[in-house]
Amino acid sequence: MNALKLIFWKLLATFIFLGAGIMSMMAGVPGNEVKRYIRPSLSIQSYRTPWRDLQNDTLSQYRFRQNALAFYTPVWAHSRYKRDSITLQTFHGLFTLNTQTSRPHFKGLDRQEQILKAGIGIRLLITSGKNTWMYQLVPFFAQDRSAKDKPVWRTLSSLVFNRTVSASFAYRLGITRTFLFGNRFTLPLIGFRFGAMDRTHFLFQFPRNMQLKFPMGKKHWGNVFLKPNGNISTIQLQDSISRFVPGQLIQIRRNEMNLGFEWFFRLRPGITMQLALGIAGRRRIALAEETQSGTFAKAFYTENIARSGFLSLGFSFRFGKSKNIDQHYTLYDALNTMHTLDPGNAGPSDDGIPAKNSDLKKIQFSDLQDLLEEE
Repeated sequence: MNALKLIFWKLLATFIFLGAGIMSMMAGVPGNEVKRYIRPSLSIQSYRTPWRDLQNDTLSQYRFRQNALAFYTPVWAHSRYKRDSITLQTFHGLFTLNTQTSRPHFKGLDRQEQILKAGIGIRLLITSGKNTWMYQLVPFFAQDRSAKDKPVWRTLSSLVFNRTVSASFAYRLGITRTFLFGNRFTLPLIGFRFGAMDRTHFLFQFPRNMQLKFPMGKKHWGNVFLKPNGNISTIQLQDSISRFVPGQLIQIRRNEMNLGFEWFFRLRPGITMQLALGIAGRRRIALAEETQSGTFAKAFYTENIARSGFLSLGFSFRFGKSKNIDQHYTLYDALNTMHTLDPGNAGPSDDGIPAKNSDLKKIQFSDLQDLLEEE
């Protein structure tokens, strides 16, 4: 068993072990207080683009296929009120696991490699009044399964501050290390939101996404979005390309911009189905030599690829108990920060925030009126 497969099975065993432990903790002891505001989440997603011609005769045509799994769970949670008895503070430490299998298909190559990407990380999420801080660190590798060399490890990280000014406006600032543009970049993060999170709202967040999200009834949400989609991975050549020969390690760097519409259907509490389709534009692919030191060599082959459609289908599952967050807009922003900055860029981007229930106000008002009449 080569090093990559050994690491994969270790990650899988870790996931199963932690999953079993989490399930046992969820059963808990009757009467125990629920301390967390965040429930464990498991998401799966499939992403597809069709064939497009390449100018390189050796590679011929290109398409992309990807299946992803993302999991996180709180391993520690605490909340308290400050001395004013009004300001709520929450603290969550989370374990994260992200895995992807992808196939960048080149029709001209004899063998099509399947790339495994896996990362295990930590996430710290703190809220206090109207403020949210999030830090995450995720070591990961992305390498074809047939490679005999040790995988090349890289790191994703983000540090973000979010200020919920009001129910209808928030801004966030931070710094993030990302590979979404087909190479390693450390970039400032700047974002803002107009509109309440449980109603129609517009969110801009450089460099991650821009979206207009709106409820379509009690169980349906729509989302018009623009976001980058890319990664960097390592394969071991089985064919000759340019000056490189079979057996050498090369990097595949891909990036594109996705413009589309996303539909969320909340089948039942804790289960959401996602369907997204649209146009993949500004597509680019590059091949570069993988160095022993992990530095990023200049690409020996780069090509812009014609626009195409894309299709994405996914499901997310939330389980276990948590404290009520209805109309707690700081916690809404905290959940949204986690999902829009997910390090695996995997799984449906539904943050699970419920649409505002106008009937709730009517019930509360009628109940109050009955109490007044009784008095």
